[in-house]
Amino acid sequence: MEIIIDILGILIGIIAIVVTIYLYTRKSTQQILEHKEKIKRIADQLIFEIHRDNLRNKIILVNTYKYPNKYLSNKESILGYSSIKGEIKATKFDGVSFFASTPMEIYRNKKDKFTFKPNGTEKFNIVFPVGTIPYEWITNIDLEGDEYDGYPIFYCKFKGNIPWRKLIKIPLGFPYKYVEYFTIRDEFNKNSDTPDMRWHKFQEKILDNF
Repeated sequence: MEIIIDILGILIGIIAIVVTIYLYTRKSTQQILEHKEKIKRIADQLIFEIHRDNLRNKIILVNTYKYPNKYLSNKESILGYSSIKGEIKATKFDGVSFFASTPMEIYRNKKDKFTFKPNGTEKFNIVFPVGTIPYEWITNIDLEGDEYDGYPIFYCKFKGNIPWRKLIKIPLGFPYKYVEYFTIRDEFNKNSDTPDMRWHKFQEKILDNF
C-alpha cells in the first residue's frame, strides 16, 4: 500500500511540474495580440514605403532554428534552409503573405482538372504562389538588413512542412504555413485600386500544388 501511495505521489508531482511549465510558457491572448500588432505595424509600414517610393519588394526570411550558427552556410537539413529570399505581398488577419516562388504555368487536363504538368494538357493561365507566415512564427523584423543582404529581414520559425520532402512529412523546415495561388486581375486600375487589389485568388484546386 505504501508503494502505491509513493507512486501516486511521484505521478502527482510530475503532473504538477508539467502543468506549471505549460502555464508559465503559454502566451496569453493579450500577448499574442500585442505581438501580432507589432509585426503587422512594421510589415504594413514596409509595404507602404515600397509602393510609395516604387521600391523592390524583396525580403529575406531567416530560419531562427538555424540562426546564427548556420546562417551563412545555408545548406538544407531537416530544419530546412538557413534563409530564403522572397517578396512581401500583404498583411492578413492570420499572418504576412509573401510571393513564395516564381510564376508558374497551370494546365487543364482531359478530366477538366488543373495541374502544373504540361503533358497532354491545355495551357490555362499563369499563377503566382503566395505563402503565409503566421504572426506568431515571426519573431522579429529588421528593416535595414545586414552586411550580407541589404533587404529587410524577417526572422521566422520555419514550422511549415517542406513540400518537396516526400518521404517524411513533419511540420518543420518551411517558412509558410500554407500556400495559395493568385492571378493578375485584368480589370485592375492602378489609379484607383489599392496595390494588393491587383491580385485575384485562384479558387480552383491544383492537383500537384505545394
